[in-house]
Amino acid sequence: ELKLLPETRVLEALAIQQSSASAGPRGRLEILNSVITRLNSSYNLIDMLNQILVAAAELVEAESASLTVYDHARDTLVILMPVGPGAEAVREQEIPRGKGIVSWVYRTGKPVICNDTARDQRFYPAIDAASGYRSRQILCVPLTVKNKKLGAIEVINKIAAPGFTPTDLALLQMFSAQAAIAIENTRLALALAQAEEDLALRASE
Repeated sequence: ELKLLPETRVLEALAIQQSSASAGPRGRLEILNSVITRLNSSYNLIDMLNQILVAAAELVEAESASLTVYDHARDTLVILMPVGPGAEAVREQEIPRGKGIVSWVYRTGKPVICNDTARDQRFYPAIDAASGYRSRQILCVPLTVKNKKLGAIEVINKIAAPGFTPTDLALLQMFSAQAAIAIENTRLALALAQAEEDLALRASE
């Protein structure tokens, strides 16, 4: 099993948030500390993914968030778990290869802070057209574990602030790394459980 964030790194993340001029109430500062525990205690993947997205939006004070993953069968990126305004309209929506900020982040492995989507040529407006929701600002970070690309986490529209900051980026990157580990641990646990079940069935034949 891959190891989650040590307590010292959680405290470091909280210190980053506390030093920010836009730091919110104490409850927001505890999000990283509490969510890591929740992620490591559940092997229900759907519940875990929902927790990841809700927590990501809370962490950087965004209106909405989405988890986009690469679907090997369809050879495309798919919005797997959106939360927030217009979420249901874009669930399972495919993002064409090379389109959108999230595709760029997945391909390059680099994060993006975009505080004016109208001026960013990478922005893919078809998702907004499908949801009826206007994405003005986007913060997107890769979701990877041990050099394995899983997808990306994207948060949209900063609440009551001019835009996303380097502090938001640092916190979301740290959270994304732990989210990827939690997802991979769940996959490993499910694979192990299936292998044990297969062995038990063979032994009973």
